[in-house]
Amino acid sequence: MPNCAKTTVGTALTFTNQDSIVHTVTARSGQPETFDSGNLNPGLTFSHTFAIAGTYNIVCTIHESMGMTMTLFVQ
Repeated sequence: MPNCAKTTVGTALTFTNQDSIVHTVTARSGQPETFDSGNLNPGLTFSHTFAIAGTYNIVCTIHESMGMTMTLFVQ
């Protein structure tokens, strides 16, 4: 997961677990929109179309304490 990225409203982003262990893609409450991929096994994908502009803090809930987080700017 990159540390920082940008996209625009209406864009669908697809996250692919290219690792050999389970991860999540989660924007918790307090974000402009909330979503949670649930557990993504290796090779699985999760897509989300952003409808609201703002700054999103996205985490892997399993590995957040290890720094697996990103900031996404949606314009």
